[in-house]
Amino acid sequence: MQKLNWNVKLRQPSIKDLDDLLRWENDILKIDHTDMPVFYTKDQMIIYLNSNQDPFIDGQVRYMINLDDMSIGYIDLYNFDIVHSRAGVGIFIDKKFRKKGIAYKALKTLIEISNKELHLNQLFAEVFQSNKAAISLFEHAGFILSGLKKQWIRKQEAYEDLLFFQLMNT
Repeated sequence: MQKLNWNVKLRQPSIKDLDDLLRWENDILKIDHTDMPVFYTKDQMIIYLNSNQDPFIDGQVRYMINLDDMSIGYIDLYNFDIVHSRAGVGIFIDKKFRKKGIAYKALKTLIEISNKELHLNQLFAEVFQSNKAAISLFEHAGFILSGLKKQWIRKQEAYEDLLFFQLMNT
């Protein structure tokens, strides 16, 4: 993996991200890495971008990943559980910027936010067994493989296992 000294920052999404988010969310190739493919209309995305994003109310929060002043992906906390102090992590990097260490920097920043600002006890990630890049990313960031969901994801006529990773913030 080529690692460069990228200036990676996370920020809240805004209306200026509309075109990028629509392109990324509606990319049919993303179906290989998600168990819930959802396609959004422009109107749905505008409503989302104009809403307040509060993980304590909505159960999720998205951060845009910026490289200098350019959005190159997003990272999410989902299934935000205030009672049990945990959340799932999902990440997407535009294909032009993959394998450059950017996802790792974004994930480390999110870990810091989840610990210092959101006071979460743990983060988790559910990764398709075939997604070697995501497995490597989460392991490199300190996540530990703690579970396996056998034949959890249906892919046409076959099934794929889902790996469950955890990171304790305490």
